[in-house]
Amino acid sequence: MPVALGFFEQDPATAHATFERAGIGVRFGEVDLTAYCRARQGRALIRMGDTVGGVALLDEAMVAVMAGEVSPIFAGFVYCAVIEACQEIFDLRRAREWTAALTRCCDSQPGLVPYRGQCLVYRAEIMRLHGAWAEAADEAQRACECLSGQPAVGMAFYQQAELYRLRGEFAQAELAYRQAGQWGRGTTTGPGDAATRPGPGRRCGGGDPPGGGSPGCAACAMGWHAGVTPSSCTALSGGRESTVRTYGFKATMSRHEEIMARPVSVRELQRRFQPSPRSSTRELLIRMGPFVAREDAFRFENDFPITFEILGDYVAFVAEEIVEEVARQGTRGFSDVLAGLRIPNPIPFAPDISLPNAIIGHVVERVQVELIAGIADLGLSPMGTNYGRCGGMAFAGYDLYRQGWQVRGFGSTIPAEDSALDKYIHDRLLDSLDLNVRRFLEWVMILHVMPKVGEIATAVLLSAVGGPLAAALALFIGSDVDIFKLGGPGELLDRTKNEWQAITRKLDDEAAWPIGVIYGNKKSPFKQHQVLATDYEDAGLGTATLTIWDNEDGARDRTLTLDFRGDELQESGDDDIVKGIFLEAYAPKEPPESLRLP
Repeated sequence: MPVALGFFEQDPATAHATFERAGIGVRFGEVDLTAYCRARQGRALIRMGDTVGGVALLDEAMVAVMAGEVSPIFAGFVYCAVIEACQEIFDLRRAREWTAALTRCCDSQPGLVPYRGQCLVYRAEIMRLHGAWAEAADEAQRACECLSGQPAVGMAFYQQAELYRLRGEFAQAELAYRQAGQWGRGTTTGPGDAATRPGPGRRCGGGDPPGGGSPGCAACAMGWHAGVTPSSCTALSGGRESTVRTYGFKATMSRHEEIMARPVSVRELQRRFQPSPRSSTRELLIRMGPFVAREDAFRFENDFPITFEILGDYVAFVAEEIVEEVARQGTRGFSDVLAGLRIPNPIPFAPDISLPNAIIGHVVERVQVELIAGIADLGLSPMGTNYGRCGGMAFAGYDLYRQGWQVRGFGSTIPAEDSALDKYIHDRLLDSLDLNVRRFLEWVMILHVMPKVGEIATAVLLSAVGGPLAAALALFIGSDVDIFKLGGPGELLDRTKNEWQAITRKLDDEAAWPIGVIYGNKKSPFKQHQVLATDYEDAGLGTATLTIWDNEDGARDRTLTLDFRGDELQESGDDDIVKGIFLEAYAPKEPPESLRLP
């Protein structure tokens, strides 16, 4: 067993195999050894990512303890292993239930009385994590009395210290931390001055908690050995509201209800959300979200003036070669329709007629010209637009959130021209256009240009065909002015349905993500919009809601209600007529250090 314990931290698979071999005790009726190895195997499985299998083994070991089959010493070992595992996977419900069960056993089994104090300690901790501070204080005091003179009393003093700290009673907290340290729990100084007493102008917390986590507020950060922080914090620093953004598992888990459906380990969350550094719980919480507009969004609205410099930057993104590239993409649909066209032959039993390649080429060439002209007619100048730097604000806002940097200190008016924030938002605007302008051009072309070009292409086709084929084609087309049926709000709906799947998958693994919004009542690519999607709800019934931070709103959330069930997208919640949304390409960027506010 010492060998297996040595492998536990670095090589849980080897530890699991070793404990499995040590579990030979079951053949010889060694209940103590069997229960202990079951518990340790369970912890190793959790470390390996098999949380469900690990929890099952832990429960099996604890059942043996509850049945009175395990000797007092090994009952304590098993209980501690189970509670530590519950803390690791944030399964507070299971920890609470097993603690209550062991408390009852302690009352009925004299041999387990030494563990009543430890039960009280864990009960106090669980109550503290659930916010029942008064009840937790009573349990911690009882634990101190029950464990008086025993080394485990350090755990009880530590819980008292945490509760004092949470209530702002820093002198008592420091004394309790010192008492805990004297009995081997933590250091003799405890968090002490730096961590328990935030002074004027200080960042709360004085650094990451043990194991990596949120700096948090020293007056309200909760139980980092259990991986839990409060969902919100109104910390005071010298009588002022703290500018430190706190992150909590309560809000995070409410955003990720699928995680609450079963126990999950930190390692599983790290693999899914990829925090950097990997060991930092604070970074994990940032990646999991939620992005809360009132905390994380710029307070100023998107009201930037469009200068001649910015105008020049914009126009470069709709250069002739880019418009031609987008138009070529649009011609593919027309070419496919023409190539697949089969005209009924007026001669009985004769095969259907295909269009000659020369005619297809002639029509597609005209389509290319008309698409380019149609895109140009949409208006490729940003002058007179309302949004200014929507993409820059969406990109920059999420960049700062990912860094964990607060934005409230930037105020409610747009940054001064040529300031660090002004330049950064401008640079990120250019990044957003570089990554997404072709998509915007394509989608507005689909919505506003392609239906008209379909009518033109139909007329061109009719005029290009002569002889008997012309009569057969005219009979086939009849009064239909557009045989192509490409583009329009219906095609944008189909594309939006596909994009919705990509958006929801992205929001499952990210706190937020930029999306593009296409309006039916606005044709210019520069009058479309870029916002930050932050959450969604979708019951799979054809309707859904999308929570966004619209940079036109300041630091407020907005909810869009989407209906995918008709012939075109129906939406409520936006002031304009939304006909399409898509997941934008976004590459995170580290903001300059000058934007890190104190």
